[in-house]
Amino acid sequence: MITNENTAMRLLRGSQAIDRMRSDVNKVISMIRGLLPGMGVWKIDERFVFEKTTWTITGVTSYSEGNTFECWIPVDKGLEGVYKNDGRSAHLCPKDVETVYDDLPLFVDSLLKKYPVLKQRLQPFLDVADKFE
Repeated sequence: MITNENTAMRLLRGSQAIDRMRSDVNKVISMIRGLLPGMGVWKIDERFVFEKTTWTITGVTSYSEGNTFECWIPVDKGLEGVYKNDGRSAHLCPKDVETVYDDLPLFVDSLLKKYPVLKQRLQPFLDVADKFE
């Protein structure tokens, strides 16, 4: 039996989960954005297509705020932009957080395969990732 208290607690846990997933997405994208300058790539216009999402990066990589990361999801007649992070602001609706969060590893892995120098720059973080798990 679901009581009002039970529903309230589930809403609270759901809100906390959405906040954490949204924060994790923004942190990963911000980390990548901060490491793009100095990669030897001056202009970027990339598209990564997966089953549930399409990610794009556009802009100039000579400074971290010069590029925009976006995530799109398929809708009836095309794609809908659900996440945009341009270094000044980031937006991700609660209804789309789980989809974007679930496909973030696919995007990051594909990006690191395409740009091995970016993986080298992220390696110190990967090396210590399991220390506090």
